[in-house]
Amino acid sequence: MPERYPRRRPSAIIWRTVRSVTARYSAASLIVMYRRDNGGASAMPGLSVS
Repeated sequence: MPERYPRRRPSAIIWRTVRSVTARYSAASLIVMYRRDNGGASAMPGLSVS
């Protein structure tokens, strides 16, 4: 049975961008929570969240 939609959809690019942005945001929030639990930015002085 042939596929109704092509394998390479434009939405795949959008989802890839959304996933990468979400991964960066979740990683940044995890780092912020980790630093907050360990006494603020002084716990990890070399790390800066951009």
